[in-house]
Amino acid sequence: MEGVKYSRYNLINREILALEDRGIMNRFINFLLKDRRLVFKISVPNDLYQRAEVLCDDIFQKRSDDKEYKQSELVEHVFLDFIDEVRNNDSNVGSIYTRLNVRKQQLPMVNDNPLLPSKSNTTVITKIDRDDVLRAEVLLQDLSYFVPKHGMDVEQLIEIVYLDFLLEYTKGRRKNVIKDILEYLEG
Repeated sequence: MEGVKYSRYNLINREILALEDRGIMNRFINFLLKDRRLVFKISVPNDLYQRAEVLCDDIFQKRSDDKEYKQSELVEHVFLDFIDEVRNNDSNVGSIYTRLNVRKQQLPMVNDNPLLPSKSNTTVITKIDRDDVLRAEVLLQDLSYFVPKHGMDVEQLIEIVYLDFLLEYTKGRRKNVIKDILEYLEG
């Protein structure tokens, strides 16, 4: 019986099935066929999208290697920061859920999705490492012990975290963002 799906990739259930499959050859084939980076589409209101594009250009202008910095990389960076926060507070799932819920409530919502109504959106396509997606699925599974039917999946989680970041940055509540990203890229 398949459990709850916490992303369209359904990694938790796939991992459990792989563990239950005792054949060494099947395990090896499954390992070889696993995608290492998974694709996600994030819907970003155009005003925030444009602000993020300017932020990415600012990072590009300050990079020592003159490599372009794309918004897809920014989405990944912001989400990985969140996953690191989760890893650092792994025993405090309840407080992570509370913070997520506060973030979600502060975002303008349409049909329970964090989007701005009456504004056009642009889709950002990003790739995230499989292990980080699995970690996010595990977080959502852990959250189901606090709120059994929270209904959140990884796709929504990425969008909430990214839009929250952009809103906080736009309002001036995030400091040293460019410096921190440059240090991350160069380190």
